[in-house]
Amino acid sequence: EPPLSEYERHNRELCQIRNFMRRKKKKNEYERLFMESFPVFYQQCQMVSQFLDEAGDPKGTIGICHGNFNQHNILFGNDRYAILNFERTGYRIQVMDLCNFMRKILEKHNWDKGLGLAMIREYEKSCPLTPGDRIQMYCRLAYPEKFWKLANHYSASRKVWISGQSREKLKKEIRQNDSRCRYLGELREILT
Repeated sequence: EPPLSEYERHNRELCQIRNFMRRKKKKNEYERLFMESFPVFYQQCQMVSQFLDEAGDPKGTIGICHGNFNQHNILFGNDRYAILNFERTGYRIQVMDLCNFMRKILEKHNWDKGLGLAMIREYEKSCPLTPGDRIQMYCRLAYPEKFWKLANHYSASRKVWISGQSREKLKKEIRQNDSRCRYLGELREILT
């Protein structure tokens, strides 16, 4: 699925979830937090869709991707490493693996600008990014995927009881949004 249609689908799903919550008379803390933060995150979603639309849905380098590349799927030891869990491996835009890895690491480090840029520099030493890759990378990091994932998880749940973990993840995403936006502002200048 091209990124533009994927993100437009995600945007529709977010609106459906918001509309469901809006109709609820009694909202729990998670739902109140979601509704308060929705306008900010949804604006970011629309910005990414518009950017991709104006860029003509650029093509990134296609190749074999792990599909779920993150720190949990890497084992280190004795100057060696091993990559695990290839269940989602497929033929896709390769920068997706880098973006997934970067998003996970940068979330843990409050979107540290120096770390994020160093990761890109190291990646480019062995695999230079094409202009299409650069636009893909920016859009994949700029789309508030964690917010969408939390909303999607809520939508699939029974909604009788929302776990404290989901609430804390949403709070963290809201807290980190300013750091994320600052990082993305600099990244946009560098990549595009």
